[in-house]
Amino acid sequence: MQLFYPRGSAQRRFHTFTLALFAAVALLLAGIGIYGVVHYTVSQRARETAVRISFGARPGDGLSHVIVSGMRSPLLGIACGLLLALASGRVLTHLMFGIASTDLVTFVAVAATLCAVALAACYVPARRAARLDAATVLRSE
Repeated sequence: MQLFYPRGSAQRRFHTFTLALFAAVALLLAGIGIYGVVHYTVSQRARETAVRISFGARPGDGLSHVIVSGMRSPLLGIACGLLLALASGRVLTHLMFGIASTDLVTFVAVAATLCAVALAACYVPARRAARLDAATVLRSE
């Protein structure tokens, strides 16, 4: 059974699918990039973390320290992106169908998704930093 589509909707569906695919790849690359930077920072600061643990810091302190320091850049980027999206929304109004250029739900959903990806990318290296064995790290160098 062949479905009837209005003229031009196939091209719009293709453009929407392509745009969604590129957005998903960009989100994946952003998550991988954040993970890589935070992982590298944690590995470079392993000695500092070991000293903190040996002086009595709890593992949860190291976890929160890595997550807070790892989330600074993504949160700043999200804030700048939201401001730029608000500013450029009027220019792109003709490309939007059925949605306002300043739709609050869309802005909140995108910001929450980006925050969730950044938090997940920061959590894995932070958990690794929280589980460091201070004696082993300090003996290794």
